[in-house]
Amino acid sequence: MRILGYYRSRKYFMRMLFSFTLLVSVFLIIFCSLLYTYAKNTAMHLQQESTSKVLRQVNYNIDNLYATVANLAVSTFSDRDIAALMQSSDIDIFDLYNRLHKFDYITNTNLFIDSMILYNSHNGCYYISPRSVPVQCEADADSGDTNILQTYMKDHPNVENMKLIPVQATEDDRQRQLLSMFNQVQGSVLMVNVKTQWIFDNVQTINELADRMLGEVMIVDAAGTVLSAQQGDPAGDDTQSILSGIESRGGSEGHFVIGSGKDKKMVMYVTSNGTGWKLVGVQSYQVIFGSLSRIGTYSFLLLSGFILLSVLASIVISMRLYKPIGSMIQSIRGASGSQDGIGSGRGRDELSFISSFNQGILEKLTLLETGKKAADTIAKDYLLRRLLLERNQMSRDEFLEQVRLHGLKVVASDGAYIVCLIKICDLERNRQPAEQSLLKFAARNIAEEIMGRDLSIESASLGDDTVALLLSTPSGRARAAEEELPEWVGKLRDIVRSYYGLELCVSVSSAVRRHERIADAYEQALLQFEYRMTYGKTALLTPGKVEANERNARTQIDYQTEKRWLECVRSGNRSRIEAQLIGIFKELSSYRHDHLLQSLQYVTAITVNALREMNVDKAHAVKASLLSFNRRVMEQETLDDVWVVYTELFREIAESRQTSVEDKNQILAEALKEAIEKHYADPNLSLQFLASKLKMSSAHISKVFKQCESVSLNDYINKVRITRAIEELQNTDRTVSQIMGDVGFVSESYFYKVFKSTLGITPREFRTKQVLNHE
Repeated sequence: MRILGYYRSRKYFMRMLFSFTLLVSVFLIIFCSLLYTYAKNTAMHLQQESTSKVLRQVNYNIDNLYATVANLAVSTFSDRDIAALMQSSDIDIFDLYNRLHKFDYITNTNLFIDSMILYNSHNGCYYISPRSVPVQCEADADSGDTNILQTYMKDHPNVENMKLIPVQATEDDRQRQLLSMFNQVQGSVLMVNVKTQWIFDNVQTINELADRMLGEVMIVDAAGTVLSAQQGDPAGDDTQSILSGIESRGGSEGHFVIGSGKDKKMVMYVTSNGTGWKLVGVQSYQVIFGSLSRIGTYSFLLLSGFILLSVLASIVISMRLYKPIGSMIQSIRGASGSQDGIGSGRGRDELSFISSFNQGILEKLTLLETGKKAADTIAKDYLLRRLLLERNQMSRDEFLEQVRLHGLKVVASDGAYIVCLIKICDLERNRQPAEQSLLKFAARNIAEEIMGRDLSIESASLGDDTVALLLSTPSGRARAAEEELPEWVGKLRDIVRSYYGLELCVSVSSAVRRHERIADAYEQALLQFEYRMTYGKTALLTPGKVEANERNARTQIDYQTEKRWLECVRSGNRSRIEAQLIGIFKELSSYRHDHLLQSLQYVTAITVNALREMNVDKAHAVKASLLSFNRRVMEQETLDDVWVVYTELFREIAESRQTSVEDKNQILAEALKEAIEKHYADPNLSLQFLASKLKMSSAHISKVFKQCESVSLNDYINKVRITRAIEELQNTDRTVSQIMGDVGFVSESYFYKVFKSTLGITPREFRTKQVLNHE
C-alpha cells in the first residue's frame, strides 16, 4: 500500500521508477513464461518423436520375429521326417525315434522356441518336443494326461493358420503365456510355441538402449488381449484407460495423455503390419519433464535476481533522467515566482507543472499572434481602401514602403492594376449576419484561389454584399490578363452557384499602369455596376460591354413612342400594352444608366397620370398600386424586374374592371328579381315592360339576367306566377280562372300550358289531387 501511495503522490520521479520496474518485470515474466511454454512443447515433441522411433524399431523386431517363426513353421512342416510324423498312420518304432530326435533338434536349436507339438490326424497322436513323454495318442486319453495343443483345439476347433496367437498354458498347476503359430493341413496340425519372455527381453533391451524412452511397455494383440512376460498388467490400473484411448483414436499409430497431476502419463502406440499387434509405451510426465522442471526452477530464481537488479538499475537510470527535469523546474519556478506544491499529496507533478507553465506561455503567444494578425489585417484593409478611394494621396515611395511593410500581394514596380467588384445577389435573404460573413469569406477565398494562380490579388469587403478585388500583374501581361478574366470569372460563378446556390454580378475595370489611378479604376467598376439595370443582376460588366451605352446621347423616348404608349394604356388591351412596353424597354436598354433612370421615371409618371384620367383607381387595390407604383419601379434592380411591376399593375387593372362589370350585372339581376316579386300580378309585366322602365335594351337585360341566374327573364316571371298560383290553389277556394287573374295570366290556355309544363298536371287536376290527399 505504501508503494501505491508513492505512485499516487504524483511525483514524476516515483512514476518513472515504478514504471521502469513494472515494465521490465512484466516483460521478463512474459518472456520467461513464453520460453518455458516453448521449451515444454519442444520437449513434448522430441519425446514423441523419440518414442515413435523406438516403437518403430521394436515393431520392426517383432515383425522380423514373426517372419522367422513363420519360416520355421513352414520349413518344419515341409521337412520329410516331420511330414512323416504328421501324415503316416503307422510308423516304425526306429523311424519314430529318429524323427522325434530331429523334431527335438529343431526345437532346441531355436532359442526363442518354447516347444513344438505335432498332431497326426491319421493316427490321433500328438508328438511333443521337448517333453519327457514325447508321444500322446487319443487312445490313451483315459490317463488324464493332455497337452497344450489338445487343450486349445478343444476350445478352438478351427485354428488360424500362420498367425501368432496368445495361448495360456497350464503345466504342473502353473499357468504361463505363450505365443503360438499353427499350420494345419488335412486335419494335421503343427503348433510352434514362442517364449513370450524372449519377446519382452528383446523389447526391454531396446528400451534400455534408448534410455527407457518407452517407459512401461505393453503388447496388445489384434483381439485386444494384453501380452505380458509376467503375471499382472505392466500398466496396472491404467490398462483399461489405455485400451479405451487406443480404440477411440484408431489408426496405425498415435499418442494421447491419461491421468492428471502426478499420475499424468503420455501413451504412444504403433501397430505391427505382420501380426496386427499394438506396441504401447506408457511414460510418466514426471520422467519426461523432470529436467525441464529443474530448468524452470532455476529460471525462476534467475528471474527473481534479474528483477532485483532491474529495480536497482531503474533507480539509477530514473535519478539520472530526473536530474535535468528537476533543474528545469527549479529554473521555471525561479523565473515565474511560482510556489506550486510539487511533491505534496495535493500538488501537481513535475510534468503537470511544466505543461501548465507551457500552456500559459502558449496562450500569451497566441493572444499576441492574434492581435498582430488583427492589426495587420486592419492595416492591410485600410491601405487597400486608401488605394481604392483616394486619388493622388500616396507617393510612389510611400506606396512601395506600405506594400513591403504590410506584405500586400501586389506588383509594386512596373505593374498593371485591375479592380474587380463582386456583388453577391440576394445575400441578405433569410440569412443571419454570421452566415452572410461566411459566404462573403468563401467567395473571396474561391476568387483568390482561381485568379491567384496567374495574378497577384488582394481582397476587401465593401458594404454588406460586395467584395473588392485588386488584381495586379506585370505591365507586359496586362492585355492577356484582361482577356482571361472572363474565363476566371465564369469558373468563380459556377463554383459559387454549385456549392452555395448564389449568383454573382461582377464588374471589371480597365487595366491602369500606375498606383495613383487605382481609384479611377475602382470608380469605373463602381459605375459599371449601375448597368445591372440593363444587363441583369448576374451580368459580367466590362468596359467593352457598356461602351455602346456610354456613347448613346439620347436622354428620353421620342414623342411618337410616347403617344403610342398612352393610346395602348387608354385602350386597356393587355396584349397591345405588353407589346408596346417591350419596344420601350428595348430602347431604354441602349441608354446610359442615368438617362435610363430619367426616362423610366418619365414613362412611369405619364402612365400613372393616364390611368388616373381613366378613373381606374376607384377600386381600393388599384388605387394603392398606383400610389406606390413609382416607388416600386425605382426600387427594382433590373429592367426585367420593372417589366414584372408594370405587368402586375395592368393585370390588377384588368381584374378590377372585370370585377366591376360583374358587380353591376349582379345588381341589375337582383333589381329585376325584386321588381318581378312585387309586380308579378300585373298582366303587363314582361321583358319589354321592364326594359322600358329601366331605359335599357331588352337584349341587354335578357343577357345579363341569363348570365347571373342561368334562366331567362320570361321563364323566371312564369316561375314566380306559377308558385303563387300553387299557393292559392292549396290555401283558398277561389276558382282557377280567378287565381289565373290574380297571378297575372291573361290567357287561360297559356296558364294551363305553363302550369302543366311545370308540374305535369293541369290546375284542376292539382286541386282535385290535393282534396283527395286531405280526405
